[in-house]
Amino acid sequence: MATTAKPLATLNEELAKSVALLEAVRALRLPAQVPGRFRALPNFQLALVAELAFLRCFLSWEIFLEECFLAYASGSETPSGTTYTCFLAAPNRESTKAILVGERRAFATWTNPKDVTQRAQLYFEKGEPFASALATAGGALADMVVVRNRIAHRSGTAAQNFLSLIRRRYGSVQPGMSPGRFLLGPAPNPVRRQIDDYVIVLKAASRQIAS
Repeated sequence: MATTAKPLATLNEELAKSVALLEAVRALRLPAQVPGRFRALPNFQLALVAELAFLRCFLSWEIFLEECFLAYASGSETPSGTTYTCFLAAPNRESTKAILVGERRAFATWTNPKDVTQRAQLYFEKGEPFASALATAGGALADMVVVRNRIAHRSGTAAQNFLSLIRRRYGSVQPGMSPGRFLLGPAPNPVRRQIDDYVIVLKAASRQIAS
């Protein structure tokens, strides 16, 4: 019987690679004290890499959600042997994807946790295992969508939502604040960076869905 072990392992691997990329580039911030060493990397470039690392994390999360959804719809179980009742009666994986997409869209989106929860409640008994996991991580995931949209889009709405997030977190908007600077800044637990906090949330939610 197929399990969700592979999607979970793939997500954890991608999260680790993204953080490792950021740490590797962060090391280039060290002052050029050794003769002949390249110049130190500017802060704004490190912030851009943080945005890239975050986008990779979030994209991996979206792929994970889709893979687990399709796996459970096809009768797969968790590594511990748990299965979830699915109301879809599609003959194969491609047919399941086609049903999820519907007639008017090119693909099903997995960005907004509310949309994913509604989809899960439509096709799985009580929306599980997605509904509980997404509810637990709901606040952080909603903020991650705001950051993701600000990086990926230049629309006024994306910018205003990001500024609202910054005001809610810090009380005001600091000059030059960008998604990258926010991700490198302190999380609510100040011993961690915000991007590290988001990775912890994704790991916890994914374990709840696929373990």
